[in-house]
Amino acid sequence: MEITDTHNGHNSLTEKLNKLYESENDILIHSGDMTDRGTLQELTEVKNWLKTLKFKHKIVISGNMDGIGLDTNKSSKPVNGKELFKDVATYLEHEEITINGVKIFGSPYTPKFVGGFQLKDAKAAREKWSNIPKDIDVLVVHGPPYGQLDVTSQKRRIGCPELAAVLGLKTDATQTSQTIAPKVVIFGHVHASHGFSKHAATNTTFINAAQYNGIHGSKKSVTPIVYDLDMCSALFGKRSEQKKNKRAKKDKNKGSDEEEEAEEEGEGEEAPKRLFMNTKERALKKNCVCKLYSFFFCVACFFVKV
Repeated sequence: MEITDTHNGHNSLTEKLNKLYESENDILIHSGDMTDRGTLQELTEVKNWLKTLKFKHKIVISGNMDGIGLDTNKSSKPVNGKELFKDVATYLEHEEITINGVKIFGSPYTPKFVGGFQLKDAKAAREKWSNIPKDIDVLVVHGPPYGQLDVTSQKRRIGCPELAAVLGLKTDATQTSQTIAPKVVIFGHVHASHGFSKHAATNTTFINAAQYNGIHGSKKSVTPIVYDLDMCSALFGKRSEQKKNKRAKKDKNKGSDEEEEAEEEGEGEEAPKRLFMNTKERALKKNCVCKLYSFFFCVACFFVKV
């Protein structure tokens, strides 16, 4: 379950998220800009809100605005993200975690803008993205790679070319040098480009889960995005019908298998009965043979006496 850019409007998503929750295997991911200024008070309110959600697994990263308070290079009195979200959610700051066998890497860095966790130039970006592990399944970043759901309301692309390069995406700004191939890349930052797409060449799904225009604007179509790792599919604010149908079919097949097993067990119960009948027949035949031998023996004795 993916959300981002809630900017202190998280409470409006509580009902939606709890309705979408299905099992303890679900993972809620917030890819930054939880707040407007990254203050301790704002971040604490987010933490308390996360406590109310059903999800067992929750992952958060900082956005550039949260970074005003979370980035140690930005704030003179930074908030310790790991300590703050401890026991409530996993706070990732350019690091990896594995949940249920799924390798997830989270990083808050974006090209130079405002706030914290800023990459000052292309060299800094290349250095930062070059140390993402190669075998990750899910990449969670705050800002998009260049060319993927990164168009602003002013129709400008502001995605990171260096991130696009390591993901194997061709851009005019940089050469492709793919080093990672996650199944899905989750981000936000660009409020106007909420949505998802699948890149044909790399087979990677890109999700911009920015909720700002849905919470603070009037776009009802802006909803949490559900990504199913098994089905490699993303949907707006609902579960995959294909997954439901697959689960229903699996349950149906399971029922059929149980019926077949019951039938096989029924047939198996007849086997001892057939075995018993055969044994009885053999005993009867043996008895007849013995009686026949006795008869001939008596006849032979009679002729000897005569």
